[in-house]
Amino acid sequence: LSGNISVTIAGSNFSTGTAPTVTVGGTACSVGSNTATQIVCTAPAKTAGAYDVVITNSNSTTTTAASAFTYNPFPTISSVSPSSGTTVGGTSITVAGTGFLLTSGFKIEIDGSTCTVPAGNATAVSCTTPSGTAGAKTITVTNADTQSVNSTFTYLQAPTLSGVQPPAGAVAGGFTLTLSGSNFTTDQAPTVNIAGTDCPVVNNNATTVTCTAPAKSAATYNVHILISNGTTATISNTLTYQAAPTFTSITPNLG
Repeated sequence: LSGNISVTIAGSNFSTGTAPTVTVGGTACSVGSNTATQIVCTAPAKTAGAYDVVITNSNSTTTTAASAFTYNPFPTISSVSPSSGTTVGGTSITVAGTGFLLTSGFKIEIDGSTCTVPAGNATAVSCTTPSGTAGAKTITVTNADTQSVNSTFTYLQAPTLSGVQPPAGAVAGGFTLTLSGSNFTTDQAPTVNIAGTDCPVVNNNATTVTCTAPAKSAATYNVHILISNGTTATISNTLTYQAAPTFTSITPNLG
């Protein structure tokens, strides 16, 4: 649509003393070079559609190639889903819109890095995100004809878990567990589970979460945290549930 595309026209008997003139849909295609069998010109800007290409030699003879050059519409992006993912990459996203031309040269990039495209069509393309740094980044869809469109994808910092206190508790649960780490979301409380059993969150900030430990059988368990952006962290074999002591006898029982 914006023109400025180098177009090569092959044929025969093109005038060479004085360059031929070329028009695309009635608008001049500026000739840069030509021989008797080839013309290279720069396509003008036009609206989307197929146009006749007319070559006029210096002796006024002409030839027309009907609907020989097609201007593709600009691609558009209506949504990116999900619109965010972790900095480690590997998130499968779908870019929806119009005018995607999945021919050789089509590409999707996030902040300049390739988002690998496994499948798609003219209105929806899926790709796998590369790794990136935290923050909002530009996602660019570029068609084979070099027309492109931008949207936004946000890289989210995944949480880290550095410690759990206390490291042990009773099988009956009910004790307060404190998780330390970083990048815990504060807009919405994280969820915490002990080997799949919910540990209800009592308080949280960006580096600390407290929850009430559930009952579990005696064993050592992984602690898992899920924050509101969908990213997770796990600290393995860190919390031990201990059976309560039992009393069987005391000898002597007098003193």
